Amino acid sequence: MVMQQVSDNILMGTPHASPSHAYDLKILTVEASRSHTELNEILSNYNLVSDYASGLVEVLQILRKQKYDIVFFSLQRSNINVYEIASFLKNSTSEMRPFMLGMGSNPQMGERDRCLLAGMNDYMELPLKSDKVQMLLDKVQSLKTKNTPEIVLFNQEKVVRLKNSPNKEQVRKLVISFENNTEAEVQSIHSSYRMFDLKTLEKQLHHLRGTCLSLGATAMADLLWLMEQSLIKNKDTDLNKEMGQLNILADISVKKLKTIFY
Repeated sequence: MVMQQVSDNILMGTPHASPSHAYDLKILTVEASRSHTELNEILSNYNLVSDYASGLVEVLQILRKQKYDIVFFSLQRSNINVYEIASFLKNSTSEMRPFMLGMGSNPQMGERDRCLLAGMNDYMELPLKSDKVQMLLDKVQSLKTKNTPEIVLFNQEKVVRLKNSPNKEQVRKLVISFENNTEAEVQSIHSSYRMFDLKTLEKQLHHLRGTCLSLGATAMADLLWLMEQSLIKNKDTDLNKEMGQLNILADISVKKLKTIFY
């Protein structure tokens, strides 16, 4: 299951939040495992719960279904690159983005700066303090508007241009090619990765990204770009998780394409 809600864990002996603190906020926590019980306990005092995601594609899928006001990123013992996910959200969401905040224990080791550079709005040192979380909730609640953030699989401006293109036949062929060939191209990418044929893999990632961009499939293109850059920076990089994410994103992108053009 991609997303699971956290049960209300009311901390025994802790007074409930004042009735004046009523929040209408949707919260998401991005971390490898659900370990931040202190955050859950503080949120429960305000009748709030957090949903969870453990990777880029899970975040993508969740934000397609649900709009969030706050995204907490756990920086502790994480085997996922939360900075890349934050950067992806910053560049891929609509104008009104979720408020993104990193949670870590090493502000003096550059964690705070890395969070801000990745596009997060703030950083909170662990252990969390209830009053600081409340101040954050107050701040985000005051900024909330009707237009909340969401991830988009396709660039709408590009889609509109394609739909209005005078060369309908060329667009039709492009769409059909994407539908018919994407699965095979993804499988070829998997094959090159298993064989450690990195030169071919890099070319395949670049080619498929170009195809995605030509159709406005920006979410899939962004994931391919992240994989390509990881490969360029480190030839020994582990892309197993991204390969699994690519399978999912390719599948939902092809399905979404059909609803757009048919």
